[in-house]
Parts: sequence; structure tokens; C-alpha cells
Amino acid sequence: MKKLILLLMLIPSLVLSQYPIINNFNTAALDGWTQSGQTFNAGWHSPQDICFNLTGNYLDNQFYYFDSPIMDHSLCDSIRVSFSVSMSLRAGDKLSFLFDNGGWFGVTIPSSGNFFLILPSTVTQYSFELNTNSNGNLNGRYCHIDYVNTQCYTSSLPVELSLFEVEEDSDCNHVKWSTESELNNDYFLLDVSYDGSSWKTLDNIKGVGNSSSVTYYHYDDYLLKEGYSYYRLTQVDYNGNSETYGIEVIYRSSIEKEVQGIYNLIGEYLGKEINNNHSDGIYIVVYTDGSTNKIIWEQL
Repeated sequence: MKKLILLLMLIPSLVLSQYPIINNFNTAALDGWTQSGQTFNAGWHSPQDICFNLTGNYLDNQFYYFDSPIMDHSLCDSIRVSFSVSMSLRAGDKLSFLFDNGGWFGVTIPSSGNFFLILPSTVTQYSFELNTNSNGNLNGRYCHIDYVNTQCYTSSLPVELSLFEVEEDSDCNHVKWSTESELNNDYFLLDVSYDGSSWKTLDNIKGVGNSSSVTYYHYDDYLLKEGYSYYRLTQVDYNGNSETYGIEVIYRSSIEKEVQGIYNLIGEYLGKEINNNHSDGIYIVVYTDGSTNKIIWEQL
């Protein structure tokens, strides 16, 4: 039997970031959760829950367990686990939420409802335990787990940016940046301004999500302007939280050619700029003076 103790739940004053562990139990695979102990008459209940009594009632004098997959929360400072329970138990029967933190600990769930706990990031597994060792009539008794979601508290920045700069190439402004690490990074927005106050988005560049190694990004801006061009980078988390980094500036003393349009090799017009919505390949830049230039576009 797994060890059960009372856990005091405290909410830390840290930054909450969406952690992509969502268990809605929409299929019989149960999002990787498995059964142990008594398994008869327990399992997945359509349309979406863990069920301790698939038909009729749960069994008497048993220990049921539903165990989560092994998890790694090492990128978090702590985690928030929320879950929903629907149940009608006999007096004396007990449903518990357990967690493995170098040993099994947990709390008793007192009733139906929505619950959450703040746990250390060293927790590696969860389990629901139903103890049916009391006495009495089992008619009409049931227990369901509707969902289990895990979020991440972190006091550190979601992305550690190590480089953000822009360089002048002959036919474009080459913007590049790199990250030392990423946590829940959904995407970057790259914006440009020609006066430092009015901005337009050049592209949405997909992030890698979670990483502890260096990741490199770049964007080539072919719509050149004389004078100053300002670039800013915004990082967006999976939950919509964002952070904007400092502005990089480049000055071009003269621009001899203005882009009329960009075309693919079969002559389709793609607009006046190319971005990560376009596939790798060769494109033709047509300028207003009638000249052309061939570019090779390759995403990272």
C-alpha cells in the first residue's frame, strides 16, 4: 500500500506558465495512465473519464490504483496539478491522490469537485487510490476522474536569449537570434518599424517548445528602406504570455532598387516579402526598375 500523509497546499508567488501535460482521458488509452491493484470492472468510461465502476458498483474490500506515466518536471520550480472528481462513496471508503517524490505521499479527496495541489518539481508520478475496505451497501456507489492537468511555476524567464542582431546584406537585412534555453516557447513575432513607433509584423517564427541547448533563428527582410529600420522580437508562451526584447537598429544610406514583387519559378505572385509560410526553394525578386534577382529561400 502506498504511503498517505496530509499535504499542506500553499500557492507560491511565482510566474505560472502553461505546461503541456493535459490528461482529458478522451480515449481508452487513458493518456498513458495504467491500472494496478484491483482492475476488475475499472478502466476507461466513454466519453472521457477514468472509472472505478464500469458497470454497476465498484467492488468491496479492494485497493484500486490508476497510475500516471513517469514525468520529468525538471524545467519547473514547482508544479500545479488540478483534477476533477465525481463520486459517491460509502462512509469509510476513501479516494486519495498520491504522488511519488522519492516515496509515495498524498491527500484524501473529501468529495466530488475540482481540486488542485502545488507540488515540488521533483515529483515524477501521480496515482489515484480507491480504498473500499469499509462496510455497507454498495448500491449506487461510484467514482470517476474527469481530467488531470499539470501546469508549471517558474521564477526564471521562459526563454534565455543569447543573441539578437541585424546585419546589412547586399539585398536584405539579415536578422538573427539564438536562445540558450527555452521553456514552453510557442513562437516568436518579428516586427519592423521605420520610425521607431509604428510597427508591423514581418513573420511568426515557430519556437522549439522546451530546450536546454542553443537554438538558432534567422529572418531575411528583402523589403529595404532608406534610412533607419528598427527590429523587435517578441516571444510568446503556449498560454499566450509574451515578452518583448530590445530593439535592434540598422541604417542604410541609399536604396537603389524597390521591390515590385516576388514570384516562384512558375510565375505565381507571392507579394513583396517572403516569410516562413513559404516552402524552401528558389524565388525571383522583380524590382520596379525592371531588373530581377534570384534568391534561394531556406528555413532553419
